[in-house]
Amino acid sequence: MVVGLLLTAAAPRLALAQVTGDADPSVHVVQRNESLSVIAAMHHVRVADLASRNHLHEPYALRHNQRLRLPSNATTVAPPTTRGHGESMTAVRPTLLSARPAPAPARPAPPPVARRPVDPRRGSRACGRWGCPRRPGTVTLARLATGQHVTANLRRPGRNVLGVMRSFLRSTDGRTHNIDPRLLRQLALFSDHFGGRTLEVISGFRPVRRGQHTAHSNHNVGHAVDFRVRGVSNHIVRDFCRTIPNTGCGFYPRSVFIHMDVRSSSAYWVDWSRPGQRPMYGREGHPPPEPSRAGTALARDTTADALPPPGADPELDDVIADAPTVRDATPDPDDEHNHAPAPTTDPAGAPAP
Repeated sequence: MVVGLLLTAAAPRLALAQVTGDADPSVHVVQRNESLSVIAAMHHVRVADLASRNHLHEPYALRHNQRLRLPSNATTVAPPTTRGHGESMTAVRPTLLSARPAPAPARPAPPPVARRPVDPRRGSRACGRWGCPRRPGTVTLARLATGQHVTANLRRPGRNVLGVMRSFLRSTDGRTHNIDPRLLRQLALFSDHFGGRTLEVISGFRPVRRGQHTAHSNHNVGHAVDFRVRGVSNHIVRDFCRTIPNTGCGFYPRSVFIHMDVRSSSAYWVDWSRPGQRPMYGREGHPPPEPSRAGTALARDTTADALPPPGADPELDDVIADAPTVRDATPDPDDEHNHAPAPTTDPAGAPAP
C-alpha cells in the first residue's frame, strides 16, 4: 500500500518530465502526434532555429520520446494538468506562461538620401555633369578621315567587335592590326563619362614608316588612338584621361585632339608644336619660344629636339599622313563655352539635343 501511494504521488512528476525534459527547461521531449512546427509554436521559436539546434533536416522526422534541445530564446511552458480524480495521469497540451510580446512602435522612415554620380569604371550607370549615357558601354565613333561611323559595345568587346574595330582603326593605306581590347574598354569609359557623346577619331593604327619621330610608337602596335569628344573641350578630355591608371595621355594645345594609349605605367606630356612641326615639349601654360621661320629649314637636321618627357609618343608630325586636314585645323579655345554645365536629360536618360 505504501509503495502504491509513492507511485501515485510520483505520477505528476513523471508526466511533467515528459513535457519539460525533467528539470532541464532547455529540452523538450517529443510526444505522440507532435511535429516540429507544433513544438516550435509551443515555445515561440522558428522552425529553422529549432531544426538547426538539433541538426535536423527536412522532412524533420521525429520519434516518440525524442529529446530536442530548445534555442536560447525559447519560452518555457506550464506544467501539464490532469483530467480528474481517479483517471490516468495523461499529459494535456501545455499552455504558455508568457504571451507574445507586443510589437515595438514603428520608427519613422529616414529621409531619402541623394545618390551621388557613379564612376563608370565600376560598371554602373553614371549620371554626372555631362549627362547619363543611354546605353552604358555602347560607344559611337566617327572616323574623320573616311566619314565612317560605328556604334558598338566596347565594355566587353568580343570577337566580332574586335574585328569591326580592327577595320575601323585601320591606317589610310588599308593595312590593319589587332587592337588592344583594353584600349577599346577605355574608349567606353570616355563615352560613358561624357554622357554617350560621339568620339571623333583622328588616327588609330599607323604602320612604322621611315622618318617617324618615335621609333616604337604605340600606334604601330594597335595600343593608341588620337581622338576628341564632340562638344567637349580637349582640356576637359585631357583631365579625365589623366584619371585612368596605366594610361598615356598626350596633350597638344595647338591641335584638335588628344592622344590616349594603354601601357604598364601612366605618362603625360605636353607638346606645343603645330601640326606638321617637330615636337616642342613644354609645361602646361608655358609654351616654349618658336624658332624663326628663316632658320627652321637650315637647322632642321642639326638642332636637337627638346628632351621629351618619359613615355612621350610624338603625334603631330606623324598624324599628318592619316588626317591631312589636321594641319590647317583650328584648335578649340579653352573658354567658358567649353566649360558649360552638363545639358539636361530627358526621362530616358539621353542628353537633350
